[in-house]
Amino acid sequence: MPFYKPTGLKHVRATITFDGTAGLGEASTAVPVFTIAGRVLVERITAYCTVDLTEAMATATVALGTATDVDKFIAVTNSTAIDAGEWWATATPTAGAASITTPAVTDPTTAGVQGQPTAIDEDIIITPATQDTDAGTLVIDCWYEPITAGASLS
Repeated sequence: MPFYKPTGLKHVRATITFDGTAGLGEASTAVPVFTIAGRVLVERITAYCTVDLTEAMATATVALGTATDVDKFIAVTNSTAIDAGEWWATATPTAGAASITTPAVTDPTTAGVQGQPTAIDEDIIITPATQDTDAGTLVIDCWYEPITAGASLS
């Protein structure tokens, strides 16, 4: 398979600090990560933990995706498995180094070709489920290309 080298990549970064409230870790309420304007092609996305994630009660989980595909980028993961100094790229975060998450990598049953860019027209969100994620910080970086004029992630 030939290497796909995108052109015109843009980069955006978000820092999310969970506190267990609506929009910041409360179960069943989305945590906004990147707001979209237009349509974009997501090339790569990373999530790095700078402060351990904690949970209000056992079984709190998080996933990174969109409203219609909550784990499009990173699979559902127990919040307490994500510790400071770890890359959250799969359901098993790792310290030191991790493969940069490409769309559709974490779930081979999703539509599209694994490791290829993903076209989206929805905001990128973290979906806390089951219980609240009540502390911790993630830094999320995304590299993308606009598809439509003026398209962006912010």
